[in-house]
Amino acid sequence: MAVSENRIIEKMRLQLEAAQATENREIRRSHVSNIQLLCELLLEEETNGAKQSVARPLSVASVNHADMPVIRNKKQNEIDEDGDSIFDF
Repeated sequence: MAVSENRIIEKMRLQLEAAQATENREIRRSHVSNIQLLCELLLEEETNGAKQSVARPLSVASVNHADMPVIRNKKQNEIDEDGDSIFDF
């Protein structure tokens, strides 16, 4: 199944907004890395001259889970700030 260029660009916009919204350098770097990957994907499609499927397998070694951002909503942040976590000692 091919993914449209507009959909990829929309994902890039969302990653950019998320990068701008965070103060954490590691999380921002992760979002920028995602944008880079999406850019490469668009350029690869142009280079090949024909639309190709966006889905391509990633090796386990290429995914670094430590760099993945944790998405939290406002309510979760308020709970953690109040010290209601089971990890508060």
